[in-house]
Amino acid sequence: MLRFFFINPILETISKGKFFRQGFSWILKIIAVLLALGGLFLFITNFRFIGQLGFWGAIGLIIAQIFLLIAVWIIIQIMWNRARFIVDLADSDFTIIPILSIVLKMTGEIYATILMLLSLSGAILTWFLGYSGRLYLYQLREFAPFLRSGTGLLGGLALIGIGFIAAFLALFVFYLLAEALVVCFDTAKNVKLIVDSKK
Repeated sequence: MLRFFFINPILETISKGKFFRQGFSWILKIIAVLLALGGLFLFITNFRFIGQLGFWGAIGLIIAQIFLLIAVWIIIQIMWNRARFIVDLADSDFTIIPILSIVLKMTGEIYATILMLLSLSGAILTWFLGYSGRLYLYQLREFAPFLRSGTGLLGGLALIGIGFIAAFLALFVFYLLAEALVVCFDTAKNVKLIVDSKK
């Protein structure tokens, strides 16, 4: 009769940290591969506009496309490395919190990377395309509403400065959240040790 009760071994497997660590690691790797394919597709499709931009506009688009490839490659490396960090986590009674802490750090790293390279590419497009470069940033206003480009050299430099400062602050906030989560995690472990020692 007991052989028909199959759910207990499944629950025991799920409760082990290895199940979530490996599962989340594979999810990050799959997302990284999809991101690589999506970035390559975007890189190719963006060149359909190159004939409408003129010489200097085409140069600006090519440089912005290079930054796009750099951003995608950096983000893929971040996700791949963080996936490895998750797999290497030690077994613990608390399985999700350490994973979430790494994910928070990864999110900050990715967002900071995007902000820096977005501000660089936006500045370049502003310098080479003028008003059309500002339209490029306007289309991304929901993702980074604080990135606004002026005109000319100073406008592009201001955009880069704002982007880098925003990237630093984003990284700071996400790392702060991750460390606060770890502190809560360590506190919970210490409380558990005290309770267990008194039993």
